[in-house]
Order: sequence, then structure tokens, then C-alpha cells
Amino acid sequence: MIEQSLTGLAGLLIGRLLVGGLLLLAGLLKYRAGVQWFWQHILDYKLIKGRPAHLLARGLPGIENLCGVLLLLGLFTPLKFNRCPQVYLRDRPQGRTYLLSQPANGQLPDDGSFAGDISGNAAYAAIITGATNLTGTTLSEPFYNRKGFIVEIKQITLQFSP
Repeated sequence: MIEQSLTGLAGLLIGRLLVGGLLLLAGLLKYRAGVQWFWQHILDYKLIKGRPAHLLARGLPGIENLCGVLLLLGLFTPLKFNRCPQVYLRDRPQGRTYLLSQPANGQLPDDGSFAGDISGNAAYAAIITGATNLTGTTLSEPFYNRKGFIVEIKQITLQFSP
């Protein structure tokens, strides 16, 4: 079965916005309430006291705000996820997933790829892509933005098997 990573992209974005927004809101509410209020609540837990509690009360809201803003902007999030939909092959009996739209150099594709079809004998997969760094058998005319590729499934599974 060929799957696309759009759900992974949506999940990453929603999670990042939710956590970033909550961190920013928590930091802003602590700033608004004041250091003395937050310091008293830290002391009420009786986990830390004295100067460390005061430093935490002064520093934590700023750290929460910084992390919240960075998450909302998407800074320092993993660059490995290239935010483009890709084509995957799920080998259910073996419990493995293979990236079919993988360039030969092992890097991530530079544009999105979309599901095409799998041959009747499951030896080949056809994918449509806008990536310019994929190699393989091209099916499209050179003036189109998207290209069709034939991928030999056996080659992909041998290359990335443990």
C-alpha cells in the first residue's frame, strides 16, 4: 500500500502550534500575575525554597515565552522533515515502511511526490513528483513541472533493509 506523509505534516504542525501556544500563554499569564505570586506558588509545593525558587519564578516565564514563540514560528524544529508529501511503501508482513521517493544520494527529496500505482506483480511502483533530485526512469516530457518515475521496489527494500 502506498501512503503519503500529509498526516505526518498536519500532526507536526498542529502539535507544534498547540504546544507553542500553551507555552506562550503560560508564560504571559505568569508575567501578568507577577514574580511574587508565582514565587509563592512554587514555595507552596515545598519542592524547592529560598533563592532557587526565586530564580525559577523569575526565569521560567521568559523561557516558556521563548520556547512558545520558537515553536509557533517553527524555528529549531527538525529540519529532517522536509514538509513535502512523499510516497511510502508499507511492507505489512515484515512490519517495515520504505520511502519510495528517495533520491539515490540518501537525502530527502526537494519537492513533493504523490502516489501513482504498483505493478500487478508488485515489482515496480509509479510515482509522480516535482522533485528534481530523484533518479530513475522518467516517464514525462521535459517541459512539465511534475515528472513520473518508475521505481523498482526490490531495489528500494534491499537498499534500506536492516
